Amino acid sequence: MRTAICFTPDGAFFAPAVRAIASLIEAEPEVEREIFLICEPDDVAPGFDKLPAPLRERITLMTLDFSRFDASLAGKGRFSRAVFRRLFLDDILPAHFERIVAVDSDMLIVRPGLKRLESFDLGDKPLAAAYDMIFLMDFKGDALARQFQRSRRSLGLAIDTPYFNAGLMTIDRAAWRAEKLTERVVKALRDEPKRYPFMEQDALNATLKGNFAPLSPRFNFMGDFFLLDLERRLEPIVLHFVNAPKPWELASWRGETRFAETYRAWFAARHKLRDCAGRTHGTYSQGSAGSTITGRWACFYNDRTIPPSACIDWVDYGLLTFGSACQADENFTELERWWRSAGPVPASNSGLTNRL
Repeated sequence: MRTAICFTPDGAFFAPAVRAIASLIEAEPEVEREIFLICEPDDVAPGFDKLPAPLRERITLMTLDFSRFDASLAGKGRFSRAVFRRLFLDDILPAHFERIVAVDSDMLIVRPGLKRLESFDLGDKPLAAAYDMIFLMDFKGDALARQFQRSRRSLGLAIDTPYFNAGLMTIDRAAWRAEKLTERVVKALRDEPKRYPFMEQDALNATLKGNFAPLSPRFNFMGDFFLLDLERRLEPIVLHFVNAPKPWELASWRGETRFAETYRAWFAARHKLRDCAGRTHGTYSQGSAGSTITGRWACFYNDRTIPPSACIDWVDYGLLTFGSACQADENFTELERWWRSAGPVPASNSGLTNRL
């Protein structure tokens, strides 16, 4: 069955999405896949076209203005409108794809097995997905579990109605279209946005009311699965870092070091692919003195004034211990020369003026 593997990041998640794609290829290097990276033009991280050819040539980059699809929808908190993009994949992709596998950018594929989703029997359901911890945590019986139960009831779901995580979905296009899922879910989100705190995931679950094919947690290993020491037993295929901070946010990551190292090492080896988290314009606070900087040196991180997610370092991840910079005009050579001679950015107006 012809299948499109799709990633739909915004600027903040573009580089991690590329890392996820690389992990997919590394896990099953001999498998031929059609992999799509679908985003808006401004989301594309500088250096993408300089990726090693064996990786870059496996990725089809599609850029478009999503406002024609999601203009009536709004992001919330740490979630941008990019979370809605998967809802429109059926409208965007060529008709010859019968199946879509939508994959979150904060996932890593660590074992072979994702190819099975191309032939997995959905039983006439519009999608297959793994149960979310919101559903599986009922066994704990604690305050958080009760909160999740209330959340599911507010969506019109019975307590025993399964609730899935939308981070990885295998979509049957014909069944999706027959259910008019795009139209129904978008209408729900537009009409009652406050009803859906987990946004498109909540709206999909409220609309389907359990009418989905369950996937093994091996395809979406998340949250408390790590805390319950199930990784060794289940041998997951896909790891999902659902919570914040993310493992590529090295200065704030509090999880296992091995996950942060996976990202650190990979980005350090591809130093010209970095993520400015969509914040390459405007004025930014710099340092404890509260000074500001604008223009060519567009994005700074020092004294943790700007969160580390704002800059994935371009030379050596170790620079994040004292600061890093993202440059808007792609003059990497000049930026590197400046950093090597300047050293740490001082938290003062005069220091910044002299360095620039």
